[in-house]
Amino acid sequence: MAVVVDSSPNSKVSSNDPIIWKVHLSVMGTGTVVKRLIYWFDDGAGNKLSAAKDYVWTPISTVDTLPINAQVITEGFPKTSFPIASASVTVDTNAAKTVRLCYKESSYDTATCIDTLGSATYTTAVTVFNTALDIYTNTLFDWTGGITGCLMNSFASTNKLSQYTEPCFWYAGTGAAKITYYNSAGSTLGSTINYTITGALTVKYFCYDYKIHGITEVPFKCKLEINNGLGFVSYWFNYHSCSCKEFFSSLKFLDPKGGRSDVVINCDTDIYNLQRSSSTAKQYNTTTNLYADKTFLVKTKKELSLKIYVGVSNDYAKFVMALFNSPSHHVLTTNAAGTQTWYKFILNNQTVKIVNDLVEVTGYLADELNSQKID
Repeated sequence: MAVVVDSSPNSKVSSNDPIIWKVHLSVMGTGTVVKRLIYWFDDGAGNKLSAAKDYVWTPISTVDTLPINAQVITEGFPKTSFPIASASVTVDTNAAKTVRLCYKESSYDTATCIDTLGSATYTTAVTVFNTALDIYTNTLFDWTGGITGCLMNSFASTNKLSQYTEPCFWYAGTGAAKITYYNSAGSTLGSTINYTITGALTVKYFCYDYKIHGITEVPFKCKLEINNGLGFVSYWFNYHSCSCKEFFSSLKFLDPKGGRSDVVINCDTDIYNLQRSSSTAKQYNTTTNLYADKTFLVKTKKELSLKIYVGVSNDYAKFVMALFNSPSHHVLTTNAAGTQTWYKFILNNQTVKIVNDLVEVTGYLADELNSQKID
């Protein structure tokens, strides 16, 4: 075969970043025969991911190289599940997928219009995680020097939690985790929960809501310890008493590292404004023989103003950047009976400032209000 794969992506990659194979053809056609490359992507099991029509490349010489980027296919292919609270480890099968490049050599005769195709060839599949890496996280999947996995949440060293939320952390690869709860006197509540994390190329999530682990009183703080092969690193979570149960107590967002992270919403009395938009048109009335204004396509949004507790340390600043760089946010409310409901929350375009550990954000609930379109 004349197709040569010059380079391939790493075995573990981010779905929202370039995933590039470089190829060239070592032989050109002769006479009326043109050598071409036919290529597509599949999920490693033969299920095509690219468009119904295969891609075609016609090089101009044997030194002509084609970079093939799978990012256009992988964006939105792996998806991070919305968690279901459980004391057990949950494998998030949606958050990691496999992709490979598939190709054939084509010998196209321009005189007869006959296209002779070689057999299909497949590269080694790569594991694609639902992440979007940046200058701070671009080595997340460089598992070398003893590293066996990675935390997929942008936690600061010290964080805040609402007692009403059901927080989870996501982890890719193998390692270990420990969760310990403490009261205000520094004594442990219950026993430390230990996890051995298996599955080298899978994503798992672990819920650290104290209630599902049998803790009957609200802890003062929680310590999460993560071992990615280089030893345990601690993350502290202080429970905040000023989050409102029947208002919105917590905001959960899709972390650019691939998990879903939580922040506390402060109680407040001045919480929303109503925004109404509509259109009017002249409509002819057959009874009065007059034209009159008619209102239609009414849309009302309840804009929420939420004060979120954050920190002022450098690592917390990165956590806040992850919050604002996320495409997905949900807010939690708990009714008097204890039933919890998560609502899709749309952040407005805005510039924010952190003041006294608080940042105020505005947005609205998706599809919260509806009306007749015309009277």
